[in-house]
Amino acid sequence: MEDQNSKYLTRGVIFIFAIAMLFSGYKFLISLFTENNWEPPKAGDWATWFGVVGALATLIMTIRIATIETRRRERSERAIAVVSAATFEMQIADCVACLSNALNYMESYMAERGSTKIGEQARDYILHAPILRTADAAYLIAISPSLAVELARSGSLLARIQVAIAKPTHPGLPQVAAQIQEMLGRRDECGTLLDSFQRCLASCKSAQTEFIS
Repeated sequence: MEDQNSKYLTRGVIFIFAIAMLFSGYKFLISLFTENNWEPPKAGDWATWFGVVGALATLIMTIRIATIETRRRERSERAIAVVSAATFEMQIADCVACLSNALNYMESYMAERGSTKIGEQARDYILHAPILRTADAAYLIAISPSLAVELARSGSLLARIQVAIAKPTHPGLPQVAAQIQEMLGRRDECGTLLDSFQRCLASCKSAQTEFIS
């Protein structure tokens, strides 16, 4: 989209300067089609023409150089984003695996009517999910702003869930039982988070494939 805008801008500038050139040399052009009294262009006319042509060439080259630098910067930013996506892919895959196992153990916990051992396993999977640095998600903006935003939000939500489970707010219950109850209360959040991480994982893989190809 930016390249297309630059193209339109260049064409517009060329058109404007072409009009200026024609306007500045209209006497010379009219004299070419006049049957009588043909007058050669004066030194001032040639100076005006060369001045306009020089300014036009300078402006076109300036726009061209700016466009090349912009493309080079975009390629560099995209390369950094793809490297970041490769790093995030492994961490997101670990998060997906941990959340999937945690949700499976939650279902087993409910089916087993409160097996503490199963509940602890579900809790441990969530607590051992890798911590994503949401600030690093900004590097993915060059690939997809929506991917960067979703990954940052998902990383923040996962961190809040981990903190809530580690420090439960259920007075009167033993530590482990309170953590399990806190975890079960956030089961829907974990399901939503799993879906989000799966989308992010697919986007990261797709970005790397497109960059390599």
